Formats: sequence, structure tokens, C-alpha cells
Amino acid sequence: MRKYLSIAFALCLLFSACGQPITYIGERRPRTTSVDVFYSAGSIKRGYKIIGHLASHHYKLSYARQRFISRTERAGGDAVIILNVDTNSKQRLKLINAEVLKYN
Repeated sequence: MRKYLSIAFALCLLFSACGQPITYIGERRPRTTSVDVFYSAGSIKRGYKIIGHLASHHYKLSYARQRFISRTERAGGDAVIILNVDTNSKQRLKLINAEVLKYN
């Protein structure tokens, strides 16, 4: 029994190591409750300041978009610009970068 428990524990550690978290580098502000999502800086009609950068590996765009919104709220950003989406042949994202914005 102990052998099977050890194997199950090792497998859980292995699978949890495969998921790469979304990383955030930047300033922290008070948490926000609403985040605007953009795919280019040209579509933003308000003044803003970039307060941080987000990076994600190996996620579908819809999943990464929701995670970016959540991380932007926690960082205190008002908007996020999703940049340079790089896909491979299976349509899974290899890399997504984003910028977190605070409106003036």
C-alpha cells in the first residue's frame, strides 16, 4: 500500500510541475474590479501608463485571456493589451505577452 501511495504522490508532483504559471513583473496598485482587454495599443482612446508585463506559456487563448484579466485585477490595472500571440500547428499557444495598463 505504501508503495502505491508513493507512486501516486510522485505522479502528482510530476503533473503539477508541467503547468507553467503566468508571470507578472511590475508595479502593484490597489485591486481593481473591471479590466478592459485590447489587442493593439492603437485602439485605446484614453491616456494610460504601462505598470507591468505578463507572460504565459502553453495555454489556449481563451484560458490565457481570463488568467490575464484576473492577474491585471490583482495588480491594480485598468486594462490589458494582449500582444504577439505565437501559435503552433495545433493552435495551442507557445507564448503570449501582455502589458498591464493604468489609466491617467
